[in-house]
Amino acid sequence: MDKKKDFSPTMPYLFEHIAHQYPKVCAVLENDTTYTYATLNQQINTLAHHLQQYPIKPDTLVAVAMERSVHQLIAIMAVLKAGGAYVPLDVTLPKARILTLLDDNGISYLLTSFHFKKKFTDYQGQCIFYKASDCATSELMPHACALKSSHLAYMIFTSGSTGKPKGVLIEHQSAVNYTKWFANVSHAYAGLRIDYSSNFSFDMAITNTLSALSLGLTVVICDDFTKKDLRAYLNYLHQQRIVLIKITPSYLKTLLFELDAAFIPLPYLKTIILGGESLAHETCLKWLKLYPHHCLINEYGPTETTVGAAIQCLTAKNITHFPVIPIGKPGLNMAFHLLSANQTPLGTGELGELYISGTGVARGYLNQPKLTQERFIKSPFFPHKILYRTGDICYQDEQGLFYCQGRIDDQIKLRGYRSEVAEIEQTLKQYPYIKDAVVMPYANDREEAYLVAYIILNSEHLFSEQTLLFSLKKRLPDYMLPARFMCLDKLPLTANGKLDKTALPKPINRPPAEKTMNQSTRACLLLTIWQKALGISHATMDTHFFEFGGHSLSGARVVSSIRHELGLDVTLNDLYQHPTPALLLKILAHKDSIALKKVNTITSHLRPLNEFQLTLWLSRAFQSNIKKFNVVGRKRFKGQVDKHLLHQAFACLLQKHIILHCQIVAWIPGLRLSKLPSSFKLIEHDLTHMPQSQQLPILSTSFKDLTYFYPWPKHTALIKAHVFYLTYQTWELHISLPHIIADALSLEIIFNDLSAFYLSQTLATSVPLSTYQSSNGYFSKHEITQDYKFWQKYLKDTKLVHFPKNYLISSNSSSCVNYSSYIAIPEAIINQTQMFCIEQTCSLQDTLTAALTLTLASFYEQPTPIVINRVKSIRHYDEIDKSIGCFLSLEPLKLTLKPKTILKEYLLDIQQTLADTHKHQNALTLNKLAALVPAQRSSLVLEKMLKLGLALYHCGYPDLHLNPKLSLILAKLATLNRRKDFMVTLNIWPNFLTYPSATRNTLFNMTEISTSLLHQDLVNVDYLLDVCFMRDNAYQAYLVISGNLTPKFREQLAHNIISCLNQCLVKDTQPSTPIK
Repeated sequence: MDKKKDFSPTMPYLFEHIAHQYPKVCAVLENDTTYTYATLNQQINTLAHHLQQYPIKPDTLVAVAMERSVHQLIAIMAVLKAGGAYVPLDVTLPKARILTLLDDNGISYLLTSFHFKKKFTDYQGQCIFYKASDCATSELMPHACALKSSHLAYMIFTSGSTGKPKGVLIEHQSAVNYTKWFANVSHAYAGLRIDYSSNFSFDMAITNTLSALSLGLTVVICDDFTKKDLRAYLNYLHQQRIVLIKITPSYLKTLLFELDAAFIPLPYLKTIILGGESLAHETCLKWLKLYPHHCLINEYGPTETTVGAAIQCLTAKNITHFPVIPIGKPGLNMAFHLLSANQTPLGTGELGELYISGTGVARGYLNQPKLTQERFIKSPFFPHKILYRTGDICYQDEQGLFYCQGRIDDQIKLRGYRSEVAEIEQTLKQYPYIKDAVVMPYANDREEAYLVAYIILNSEHLFSEQTLLFSLKKRLPDYMLPARFMCLDKLPLTANGKLDKTALPKPINRPPAEKTMNQSTRACLLLTIWQKALGISHATMDTHFFEFGGHSLSGARVVSSIRHELGLDVTLNDLYQHPTPALLLKILAHKDSIALKKVNTITSHLRPLNEFQLTLWLSRAFQSNIKKFNVVGRKRFKGQVDKHLLHQAFACLLQKHIILHCQIVAWIPGLRLSKLPSSFKLIEHDLTHMPQSQQLPILSTSFKDLTYFYPWPKHTALIKAHVFYLTYQTWELHISLPHIIADALSLEIIFNDLSAFYLSQTLATSVPLSTYQSSNGYFSKHEITQDYKFWQKYLKDTKLVHFPKNYLISSNSSSCVNYSSYIAIPEAIINQTQMFCIEQTCSLQDTLTAALTLTLASFYEQPTPIVINRVKSIRHYDEIDKSIGCFLSLEPLKLTLKPKTILKEYLLDIQQTLADTHKHQNALTLNKLAALVPAQRSSLVLEKMLKLGLALYHCGYPDLHLNPKLSLILAKLATLNRRKDFMVTLNIWPNFLTYPSATRNTLFNMTEISTSLLHQDLVNVDYLLDVCFMRDNAYQAYLVISGNLTPKFREQLAHNIISCLNQCLVKDTQPSTPIK
């Protein structure tokens, strides 16, 4: 390692020296326009002179938000010459995120172009607008500034472990050191053409911007359209005679796929620097076979060590020596240290965490002294040295080369086993017919982890999942086998050229395996049930249910599926005793179909409610003054609608969904089936003659009327639809369903089915009644007191949430009072919450629950146990996934409100309560809720029981198979009517995780037009506080607080929850604060 430090002190000094030494050399080439170093330096000096009119001093941060262009290069160098440090910003980022980066980090100056003016209207600092014409015509010189090598050169944001981006502070001495090292390893010379197509805010861009200009290279600017078109980019490299490029390994692999189709010679290209990701041997070998004269440089280095800290050069001559590509040896004035967990040095071949020291180590993180102290530590061996703790697991071989094996914080757990997905990927890549592979961990709606392998095949090979799986079982333990395999044409990349994991297609259910000569129909059905329950696509007759992640909850779904699909009476104990399909199949022959026959006896056109529906029925029966809510949706389309086809589509919809033929009968906890309505009335409104300002009140009134439409008339379908013709090419459809038969997903099913019937006009296949009976009436087939004693004991000391009287709405009888408040959630907060969840390995649901708990704790001075009921979907079957219905349940979580507690502590509490109640969450929701209700006077319970007795008598026990103890449970729940005490529910709608960039379904072969949210009351039950996270049709996220609380207080509650997400996720040091 070269210990000499013979470099210039600052980057402006380097550039000024080059500009005077090579004034006529082309500095920048953009769209066939050349800028010599003399011309470029003159424009940089002029802009630097202008910047010095502001109080820009050494270490002053100046953000630069400009498109990739020569003006961008002028801007960054001018900031440095003025004495400041530049902060590169990606102008394609959402406005809110950019403003958050600027304002939250106290960046006082922003240099940008005029056409981005609107994007920064809310910026709190000073905007400086770049005028290219002024710089081109003036010849001003900046004043001399006392710039030292220890001053800042630039700051780059990287993802933060707390959910907040970190600002990495790089000094001039570090940037100069890297530039000198880069010049040596790339054999740079004046006029060498280097491609500039990297993302400006990515530290890879330092190489082909700041360093390139300081070495006299010619920076050739490539536009985004060319970079994204693989063939165009390869032609660009050839035509522009590019000698050096810097890209990610993912992008290199993508180029190889293009070259497989048609080879393009690249005679001028000599060096390819690869950074930002691990580099595979196979990728290098394939490229060097095509271009043996190229030199591939594997560059390793976190942003905190100034772009690159080590390299390994790979050529056609030495590639065979590296079956695993090393990160190489440390660079100029840099040193690597492998330390154990207790920071003792490790020897050759021993795995440890990599620490880096030297001139390239950053100053630290902006405004984050605690994090800086954690990651930049004092050397235990040399008191004056600072070591950067990378978090990378590495080892050193006998030749002194370092190899990176992964991250200390990049481990996943699969059913309790720690696993590295890199090992699985490497195994897959060893198969000759697999070009590339990526393995991703996923969690299903039950938060069970499983692996999905995305593979890219050689075009000439036919893929057999069974063959691959059979072979993998010989190389990997069962828990590391991917549950699913998905073949892709190519891997998606981000703007930085890295693998875009978020763009990988979501796993889909594979069709069941074909029946073989040795498998009966029953065996095939059993395998299908196995696969669905475990979320895998390769179950065999010997697949051990519990070894593949099965547990009591998923086992219950298997039992229910067998009953539903095979009509056989099995128990969970049967599954425990016979945990493979082969073993279970042997006992099925001895099982009878009594349970199925009992379900079939639910006749006389009366069908039971499921638990959630019964809870809704209870609130309506005993609180007559509440509004009767429906599930309502609206969509607007651009295109001319065929009215006849639309009417026919509704007819097909009614034929398919029998649930729409039911009747809601007061005082009967059931739905009565009726005949198919002879006709359906689609209410049409022609508003084409009205201006838009007059249309909006009519649309809003319709939406409100549909929300509160009640009672539903007898002998009519349980669906109402209004169609509005707004213009000759624009129309809007409103649909309403009673909440007792529909959840939020039901609306999407309705719109999708209508579209399918509108376009095809095919006859509908009715959803069988057994689909609903598999989830409904659950309490009628099991002992009503199942697990009730556990919940009574577990929840006996819990309290309802209590709010002061002045926060309550004085009367619940006024129809003009609103009970829901909608507060918009900035997308940046959602993004940082998602990042926090990934880093903390927790679910979004748990994090939102913790934020709600943190907010409620502000009302309590002493620790107080409460319960938050989370609404969960019970759509566990394909049939149900495509069916209208209220397939919901409640998951109670016992949490203790504690003063001065941070978010992470509540996350631990949530995980603990889930572990404590895991075996008992299968209990009836009604049992759990009843266990929450405080002790009431026996006379009050008796009064409710009398009313319930009448209801249940009219309903008829024989028809519904209701357990007689049900009336006692319901009566106890019905006594809950104290308006100062609240049960709390948390509901995260499915569309909340739909991102603004998500692709919309094309319904009716028309363009869907985004519409603003029409606010409606979601809940107005006296004793219920409902917290809901949702999005509107324009993908705007909202937090909706519903309850008999004053609007001002509801809004304050919502703001405090959002504040918890915005602040505590970043600092996690602020406890809950009272609402004033």
